Amino acid sequence: MVHRIIQDKTANIHYLFHKNESSGELVIFLHGAYADHTSFKGQEEAFTSRYNVIFIDLLGHGLSNVFTMKDRIDSTPEQLKRIMEVEKFEKAHFIGVSLGSLLAQYFALKYPDHVSSIVATGGYGINDKNEEINKAQKESIKKCLWLALTSMNKFRHFVAGQAVCRPENKELYYRMAQSFIRKSFIGMAGLNKVVCERKDIPCNYPLLVLCGELDTDLAKNAALQWHRNTPGSQYRLIPDAGHTANMDNPAVFNEIVLDFLP
Repeated sequence: MVHRIIQDKTANIHYLFHKNESSGELVIFLHGAYADHTSFKGQEEAFTSRYNVIFIDLLGHGLSNVFTMKDRIDSTPEQLKRIMEVEKFEKAHFIGVSLGSLLAQYFALKYPDHVSSIVATGGYGINDKNEEINKAQKESIKKCLWLALTSMNKFRHFVAGQAVCRPENKELYYRMAQSFIRKSFIGMAGLNKVVCERKDIPCNYPLLVLCGELDTDLAKNAALQWHRNTPGSQYRLIPDAGHTANMDNPAVFNEIVLDFLP
């Protein structure tokens, strides 16, 4: 696994690249909000043995720090495109969790010819109306901001509690969130460009929609509705798993996704 960095505006975007000489397929993993690439530890061995793999720290997360007001999360598609060019891949399969699932779709919106497939966990269609879930997310962001202003420690415990179910995973998520600092919220402001109602946007790639069985009813309903609105998509529920289902139940997650990918 090679650690590499690209520069975007003033931000340094960090990622790990694994070269698999026996495969021509690239898989890019995009983690959830407030976490980092280590949330995919349970996927590393299963996927690097079959594919070329990129694990990225999204802007404002992990080692990819926010430095100025110009650094926004909606620049992720351009960053991913540059990384693919550096590693000499035309197309990729995107595996996104929560925030990562939204950014995978945003990449597909901007660069449809460079997407082989998308696996989305704990996500919803970024081009749909989504009034209920958008309202809930705004309330959650407000709470996170308030907690962050009063105590970053409380904020990190809160987001860890929302993301995963198992106690050991809550501790891991809390540790990942240590790298998400108050300044990181600047980058998250770009989400309003990512999630925006758009008409007649086709889904021209294979789509697998996943959701944790123990996620909120709102999240499960949004994922199911997205699947129903997308002809040809597949939908699976991950048992014994919360919002970040790949962490709570990596064995089942890996089996389902590997069966979906070519």
